[in-house]
Amino acid sequence: MRDRPPASNVGIKRASGDDMTEETLSPAWADVVFAGAPDAIPDDRVVCIRIGVLDFACRLKLGAPGDRLMVHLLGAIPAGTEAPTLKETVFPDGFHVLTISDPSLLLDLALRRGVFLGPRLQDPHEGVSDIVSAVARQLGRTPEETLFYGASGSGIAGCMAAIRLGARCVAVNAQLDLYAARKTPHALIMQKMFDPEYHYAKIRRAYPHRLQVASAYTQAVAEGRSPRLMIYQNRRDLIHYEGFYRPFCKLMKLDPLDGVTEDGRVRVTVLKYPGGHKLRPDKALALIARSLAFLYPGEGEGEAREAA
Repeated sequence: MRDRPPASNVGIKRASGDDMTEETLSPAWADVVFAGAPDAIPDDRVVCIRIGVLDFACRLKLGAPGDRLMVHLLGAIPAGTEAPTLKETVFPDGFHVLTISDPSLLLDLALRRGVFLGPRLQDPHEGVSDIVSAVARQLGRTPEETLFYGASGSGIAGCMAAIRLGARCVAVNAQLDLYAARKTPHALIMQKMFDPEYHYAKIRRAYPHRLQVASAYTQAVAEGRSPRLMIYQNRRDLIHYEGFYRPFCKLMKLDPLDGVTEDGRVRVTVLKYPGGHKLRPDKALALIARSLAFLYPGEGEGEAREAA
């Protein structure tokens, strides 16, 4: 990643591109800062997009004309740093790739891993939807064509983002229910960030669509959206297999080995590979390629192979 200009030299731009006041300056890790989702994001620059109280760290890597858009959601900041990292992105052929880091991580530096839960009064997925919709327009694509990718905590974030937009998602070893993750090390920090007055049981009652993929999907279908989800789980990752994956399959009435919902839009598959929870980039690329025929049905096997 290139050296970034000093904060004092970088002004913030409105979504229209107009300069803002000199008093408001960018974070040191950003090359460019926008207030609101911009009409166009520059290629291969570290961009900060400010929406409400949240700073979204983003990077867009342009592919070839006509490529689809893939969004890789990241939910971690390395220990000992205060800046989001955008280095973990996978780059499948046939896609422009937009990386977005969980803005919750910048609200409390004690939070090293996030799931895009954010504060109660500002759902980060509203900002993700605004940014992705703007980038899709920039590329001449529709938001519904977007493919989200995420693993672990970013896996639930990818599912939620796809569900909100009626888009597509590949999720691997995902935390599919944040209520089930309420005892994890970072859960208390996320709960206080959401609202100190809301314990997880209260969040589940009031905002089930922000905690549970199954609830969010059911609500989306009732509202007329048509997301498509491809969810993979490593059988050797016992914590996520037993704690998140199997309960999700039960709620959605899915065969956990290889199941598809009655509407044909959610598929789950069990994998077995060494390493437990971690996933190598080459394995992630293979799973994305394997998923395209399911996620983009009716577009022809030849196009699916070309995009893979």
